[in-house]
Amino acid sequence: MCTQTLILLLKNYKGDMLVIHGLKDQVVDVKAAYRYREAIPSCKLGIYEELDHGIAGEDSEKALNELMEFLK
Repeated sequence: MCTQTLILLLKNYKGDMLVIHGLKDQVVDVKAAYRYREAIPSCKLGIYEELDHGIAGEDSEKALNELMEFLK
C-alpha cells in the first residue's frame, strides 16, 4: 500500500530500488509504483501489462529477468 507516510520515509532512502508492477494487479493500483518512482530518483520502474500482484502471468519471466539483472 502506498501511504503518504511511506512516501515521506522513502524520500530519505539513498540506495537503489527496483519496483516491478503489473497492470493486472487488482490489489495495488499502478499509481503507487509511479509515486515510489517520484519519491526516489534512483528508483528503476518496471511496468508489465500481463503481470498480476503475485508476479504471475505472461510477463512473469520478463519481470524475474529484470529482477535478476538488478541484483547483479
